[in-house]
Amino acid sequence: MLSFKALRQADIYLGTPLCVFLTLLRWFRHPFRGKGSLPAPRRILIINFAGASDIVMACPGVEEIRAKVPGAEIFLLVFKNSTPIVDILKLTKSSNVVAVDPSSLGTLA
Repeated sequence: MLSFKALRQADIYLGTPLCVFLTLLRWFRHPFRGKGSLPAPRRILIINFAGASDIVMACPGVEEIRAKVPGAEIFLLVFKNSTPIVDILKLTKSSNVVAVDPSSLGTLA
């Protein structure tokens, strides 16, 4: 399993630049589009590699997403050992849960 430090480093050095890149890409494609004119998302990916307890804490957030974007399909990307809690909480359809084996992520550390 990846350590918290490795996950944090991955978030800082991979997540932040990725968000900046995607934001710039969206802006360059539509530079003068106002904030309120974006189309509603059809699919939403929630990534949670922190553990089962954080999935429980994310439940209100998932419900809020469902309330604000009722037509969106919600996907979860979690560690394989967290899938039972996702099934119990029924956060999304089982077919929309992508489970990753933590041992396969060793190259990120």
